[in-house]
Amino acid sequence: MRSIDTMLEDCIGNGRYQAAIISLVLLVGIPAAFMQTATVFIAALPDARCWIEAVDNDTASDVLSEDVIKSALIPYDEIAQRYDRCHMFNYNLTGCEGNLNISQCVDDVTNSTSPNIGDCQDGHHFSRDIFESTVATEWDLLCGRLTLKSGSTSVFYFGVFAGSIIGGALSDRFGRILIYKIGLLAGLVVGIAVAFSPNYHVFSLLRFLLALLYKPASLAAVVYALEVSRERWKTTAALGYNIIYGLGCVIMSGLAIFWRNWRPLQIAFSLGFLPLVLTSFFLPESPRWLVSKEKFAEADKTLKLMRKRNHAKGVVDLNTERDLAPVAADKREVNNKDGNSLIETFSRPYSRMMTINNMFVWMITSLVYYGISLNSGALAGNIYVNHALGGAMDIIAISLCIVAISKFGCRNCTVMTLVLCGLSCLLSTVALHVGAGVTAIKYVGLVLAMSGRFGSSAAFAVLFVHTVELFPTSGRNTALGLASMAARIGSIITPFTLQIQYQVPWLTQAIFGFTALAAACVAYSFPETKDNSLLMTFNETEKYFEKNLRSSKMATIYCISGKR
Repeated sequence: MRSIDTMLEDCIGNGRYQAAIISLVLLVGIPAAFMQTATVFIAALPDARCWIEAVDNDTASDVLSEDVIKSALIPYDEIAQRYDRCHMFNYNLTGCEGNLNISQCVDDVTNSTSPNIGDCQDGHHFSRDIFESTVATEWDLLCGRLTLKSGSTSVFYFGVFAGSIIGGALSDRFGRILIYKIGLLAGLVVGIAVAFSPNYHVFSLLRFLLALLYKPASLAAVVYALEVSRERWKTTAALGYNIIYGLGCVIMSGLAIFWRNWRPLQIAFSLGFLPLVLTSFFLPESPRWLVSKEKFAEADKTLKLMRKRNHAKGVVDLNTERDLAPVAADKREVNNKDGNSLIETFSRPYSRMMTINNMFVWMITSLVYYGISLNSGALAGNIYVNHALGGAMDIIAISLCIVAISKFGCRNCTVMTLVLCGLSCLLSTVALHVGAGVTAIKYVGLVLAMSGRFGSSAAFAVLFVHTVELFPTSGRNTALGLASMAARIGSIITPFTLQIQYQVPWLTQAIFGFTALAAACVAYSFPETKDNSLLMTFNETEKYFEKNLRSSKMATIYCISGKR
């Protein structure tokens, strides 16, 4: 009898067809990047101040410069090192006497009163230098309404969280390609619908549905790529999605430069799904999934198609029912015995400890990665260039990881990249605090932020591979699912962490730095899996964890040190 791996290898041939279909499904990383970081542009918060009717109405708007208005009517925020966005001096400009024009009136009131400070009464005046319109400017999501802006982003990531949970189950039940097609089509339709949102509440609801519906497609794409890959391509296939995601960040900066109004920009982002919807009809179903569902005739047909398109040589007998039906039956029996892998994982002390620690590291890595990604507008320089640079950091980091993992091992790579990320964030905090107002120091902070993006992106990539290697076949999907859920929790928290910087500018980066270093310390306790065979059973895994962790400080913290 032959295995499905052997059959796939017999069908690879020159590998061009395999490379084509893997690349094609992983291109979903481009619109995924558009959707997951869209708020960098569509919900950007440009420079703003209180709207002051006497100087901002159509008659007076061209009389005074912004510098004159701010210096006369807006208090300066010494902590944030900019003019206050939420308060103004309580001048009664309409009470000026004589035939003074607005400019003279401002000077007169400024020089003759000791003004009190009050809240903005009539909304805000937003700068249009970079953006024509964003969600924040259209619905005045600033000051007391700033939490609504953060909440909308968190709601989106909650949709990603929910989509991650249901996506795997749907893909396992109905097939990789069907869920991939449905997710792409839903992303296209709902994504365009977001652009026609009449108010903030509808916008938030549609963004939640968008995340919920498109996320299963990206998960199905990664699983599909792994299942049709030959053995030596698997690491590259697993990390290829993240490389393409970085490319998506670069592309979206170009789209955002062209469309400065958030509504047409959202439509442009959503149209990124369209070519993938069209090409999805040319993709065959995963032969591994077909065999797992005992659809042997369809599996044979798919394997023969792959063999033909790859120009594989020699005559090979492809009969999955004859060779794999007993394997499928054995697998059903194993699945029935180990059906509740969640209980199996958490009932063992060392496996429970490793699972919780792994979830913590994923959560912090996600928190920091999306924090740096969504904060492009707060860095020195141009927001479009900054976001493109972040995408370039993703591409470089993950490409290097493919080589580094084989040389240094997963644990060492995870620790090194998280330390780099943490130190970069903390040093950027120092640069921001010490060099406030100094342009050169601000650009040093930008370089450090990009280093943090590099580190967090690399850590994400390594964690995926390490999680696969740490946990057994019987519970590998459960471990990845729990890790993904933890990562989504990190991204849900991210917008509120970013909001802190509007009150205390240095605190957000400090949080990222300290939490990344804490995650590095936890990751250091993980066993190294380099050159190890993949574990198969829960009992085997528990013994492996106990052997490597029994004398560690982490085991003492969990009160399991010395237990057998």
